[in-house]
Parts: sequence; structure tokens; C-alpha cells
Amino acid sequence: MALSVCAQITNDGVITILPSEPLTNCSFTVLSHSDYLLMMNNANLYFDIDAAFYTQIIGYLLLSFLSGHILGRILKGLGRG
Repeated sequence: MALSVCAQITNDGVITILPSEPLTNCSFTVLSHSDYLLMMNNANLYFDIDAAFYTQIIGYLLLSFLSGHILGRILKGLGRG
């Protein structure tokens, strides 16, 4: 049996269950285990990373690392002068 109810967090941090409140008016919801499993089984959690986008991001990260490293070495050398 699925039983999901509204929840409210009070100012002192206590979680209050509101069983008569409709789920459409909730800010927080306490899910039953069966509802959670139903959501996880029906969720399309397929995650795909585009190879070109990945390559571009890795290139930018490598470029920023190398340029920062080189700039740091230059500034370190100028500081000794």
C-alpha cells in the first residue's frame, strides 16, 4: 500500500506530517518505500555525455591549468628579481 503524505518543517527544525493536505499543495513530501521504488523504476535515468563536448571541456581545463601554471612560474620568477 502506497502512503505518501505532505510534510512541513517548522522553525525549530521539527518535521510535521500533514495527512489531510493534498499532495499538490506540498513543499515537501514523505514517500513510502513502494512509491520510491515505483518512481525509481519508472524514471528514465539514462545519462549520455557527448564525446565532442567532453573533449572540448577537457581541452579548456587543460589549457587553463597549463596557462595558470606558466603564469605562476613567471610571477614567481619576477618576484625573485
